[in-house]
Amino acid sequence: MGKTNLDLAVEGQPGVTRFTNNRAGINKLLKRLEGVGVDRIVVEATGGYEEPLLEACCDAGLWIARVNPRQARDFARATGELAKTDAIDARLLALMARMFGERLRRHVAPPLWQRELRDWLRRRGQVVVLLQAQKQQAAMAPPAVRTLAARTVAALGRELAAIERTIVMTQ
Repeated sequence: MGKTNLDLAVEGQPGVTRFTNNRAGINKLLKRLEGVGVDRIVVEATGGYEEPLLEACCDAGLWIARVNPRQARDFARATGELAKTDAIDARLLALMARMFGERLRRHVAPPLWQRELRDWLRRRGQVVVLLQAQKQQAAMAPPAVRTLAARTVAALGRELAAIERTIVMTQ
């Protein structure tokens, strides 16, 4: 699993199928899972890139767990697999699902309103960081550049205000 692709391995079936990590790819992956009758799905945490898949599986009523990358790596070492590729990782996660599925904690997706609030808060954090950086850069810039930076600061300020209004309305 990564930023751009999702690799699906099904225990007992040869090969790995790759899907794009976007809405269309996730929908195709879900259809594939329906066709093979998988009981348990295990994904590795990848800095948030796994969240849309986790939520889609939960929404579809599928059992899915997210494991820490260190857990996945330790499991791979325990099986004697030292190489690391996306396809190998996918096969090992499928094996982990079969062997330890009962011990893994099922992921429960938050309600839709919490997901939406999380996304707005994430964007707010990004804008705050950008705004602070632009203000710091503007303070040290020559006057001509400071004028351009002031426009960017103003635009980011407007975006921050809009985000905060939306957050208040979402609650």
